[in-house]
Amino acid sequence: MAEQLITKLSVKGCNLSSVGRGVTAITNYDIAASLAYGNLPKLTYYYARAKYCEDVLASQNLLVLLNETVREKLCDLNLKFNNEIIAGISKLMLIEAVFGNQCKTCDGLGYAIEENQIEVCSRCSSTGINKLSQRKRAEIVGVSLSKWHRDYDKYIPEIYQSIQNLQRDVIKHVYYQVNGED
Repeated sequence: MAEQLITKLSVKGCNLSSVGRGVTAITNYDIAASLAYGNLPKLTYYYARAKYCEDVLASQNLLVLLNETVREKLCDLNLKFNNEIIAGISKLMLIEAVFGNQCKTCDGLGYAIEENQIEVCSRCSSTGINKLSQRKRAEIVGVSLSKWHRDYDKYIPEIYQSIQNLQRDVIKHVYYQVNGED
């Protein structure tokens, strides 16, 4: 049962329609309560609160912590960037990893109804989320498109690895809390 619940986590909490008998629901309050147990690092805690609990204050705190994380990662890569670029990369990470970019074709559903038929959305491949264009990413960071391709684009996957690790840690933590294991 716990495995089914964890796989149904979505950006806005989780409402499940009939798993077994009746309606099972993991709300954003349940997720927030599970995060209170277990000494999560601040970055992981704020990431989960911002993404799954619609917590605006947590997303602001997450942005501050992402600035520190990006600065450390850039230092590890022996790269020097000013505070505006670090803030822009952090904002880009927040937009793409936490808030997402809802598909305009299917309104974030992952499917579209055309001529009384339900079809998989071809624009977002049924994820409901579109990736930002390189031009839009450069605009968010605050650099030109050519500078983006020359100086930043090649380092972004390595910087984003920290966000992927946060996602993994949150899912693992909530799984253990729901499952009742340590």
